Formats: sequence, C-alpha cells, structure tokens
Amino acid sequence: MQRLYGATIVAPNEIFSLDVDVFSPCALGAIINSSTIPLIRASIIAGAANNQLENEVLHGELLREKDILYCPDYVINAGGLINVYNEMIGYEEKTAFRQLNNIYDTLLKIFGIARQKEITTHEASQKLAEQRIEKGRGTGHTRWRGNLATQPLQKAEGTKKDKEKARQSLTSMEKRPILVPDDNAIELHPSIASKTPVANK
Repeated sequence: MQRLYGATIVAPNEIFSLDVDVFSPCALGAIINSSTIPLIRASIIAGAANNQLENEVLHGELLREKDILYCPDYVINAGGLINVYNEMIGYEEKTAFRQLNNIYDTLLKIFGIARQKEITTHEASQKLAEQRIEKGRGTGHTRWRGNLATQPLQKAEGTKKDKEKARQSLTSMEKRPILVPDDNAIELHPSIASKTPVANK
C-alpha cells in the first residue's frame, strides 16, 4: 500500500487521532465509542464496516455535537444486499449498478433530514426507512426492513445456491434497517416478502 499508493502506515491505536478528512472504518464494529470519539479529528466518518457505533443513540449524538458527519453503515454498505437481491430475482447489471449509484442520493436525503430536524444521521436514516416502509404497505410489493430470512424463499427465482447465499447474507443483517437506494427503495416481490414488514430496530 505504501509503495503503490503512497499511504502512510500507522499503528492501530494512532489512527483515530490522525489529521485527515475522512475516517473510514471497514473491518471491526463498535470502534466509534466514548473512548475514540474524543480522539477523532476527521470531519466525516464513512466506512463499510457493520455496527460502527458502539451505541447508535449515544455515540450518534456525540458525533453530532462534535460536528462530525456520520454516514450510517447500513446505507453506505448496502451494495452487498443490493447485489444479493438482484441475484435472487434475475441479475441485470444495469439495474444493479443504477441502484448502487443511488446510494449517494440516499445519503444526501439522510443528511438533509438530519440538518432540517436537528437530529443525528442515524435517527434520520431510521425516519427515512420508516417512511419507505409505510409507503410500501398495501402495494403488493413490500419495502422491507427486518429479517427477510424468516420469510419463505422457496418461490423466489434463482438457483438453490443463490437462495442459500441470500439467506445467509440477510440473516447477518437481522434486525438492521435496510435502505436500498432505487428510486426511494427497492421493492421485494410478494413471493419473498411479508406484506406486513417487520419494523424492529
């Protein structure tokens, strides 16, 4: 990394206090906490790791008070779920990439809600998820949040291997809100989605 990209190598315990623009957690969870937040000098946190905030309410608020822009993990790293969903229904690269590119727009909406309502970006992403769930109720195609792995997958399109891959991926996301950016949200086919979406945190 150092030779190819000119990266500066530092010890793990030094990384929080570096004078950088973006802090990007991409491996361990819960590393944004009461001990590390006072050290962070970056103005933006944007990474691919799951569960970056040790306590989403408390540490989301501490970041807001410190004027650090936090990109909710389950939004910014939604690409894996988007890809799995598209594999389940019949993969079309153009559609998948359009949805992936819309992650940017979803984040902008979240930042706008947070700024307007003076709340954390975590709270804003929850509100946006709730809005999309309500919008999807009664349409026959359900925007989902919760544990899709508990819903029947046997009628879904795709091979047995695809379904098992989807089940494993979605089980790991259990009880996490999902914001999939495709013109407001991704729609799940009725054969693989409950018509009364789970709305637990």
